[in-house]
Amino acid sequence: MSERSDKRHLAFPTSNSSAHRLLQHNPDAHNTEVDESTKPLRLIIVEDSHCYALRLRGRLAAIPEVEVVGAAESPALAIDLLQSTRPDVILLDLNLRHGSGTGVLRYIRQAGIDVRVIVMTSDPHTELRESCFSLGAHSFFDKFTLLQHLPAELDSFRGELLNG
Repeated sequence: MSERSDKRHLAFPTSNSSAHRLLQHNPDAHNTEVDESTKPLRLIIVEDSHCYALRLRGRLAAIPEVEVVGAAESPALAIDLLQSTRPDVILLDLNLRHGSGTGVLRYIRQAGIDVRVIVMTSDPHTELRESCFSLGAHSFFDKFTLLQHLPAELDSFRGELLNG
């Protein structure tokens, strides 16, 4: 089951990670123009199931246009990561051990953060899907079908970003 919204903004976070250290500014780097069409989509994963997060990372590793810049297991860590990495896309689980992904959606909306949010859940009720879209989610997937649809969804987001 998948649905897509017309909305075009949202995001998430995690701190104390090697990804955070890698993203710090390098003052010795030359200031060169970057070809936007070759830049990967920067993505964070917000998922408390270690096994499912590994499956997502494996699937994403096969997509060269995507760079996973961090992962979080809770809403608080997700918000920290969102602030420190400024990703293009967030894969957001709704049912987290230490809170709900809807809190992250609310934060993104209130903060006005421009990020594409893909909501994933193992409980894809219509009311929940509608609630997520009203909070600014761009896509909503059942976890069982997400992996097969993820490459096309990310390609669509990449096209949106490149075309402004």
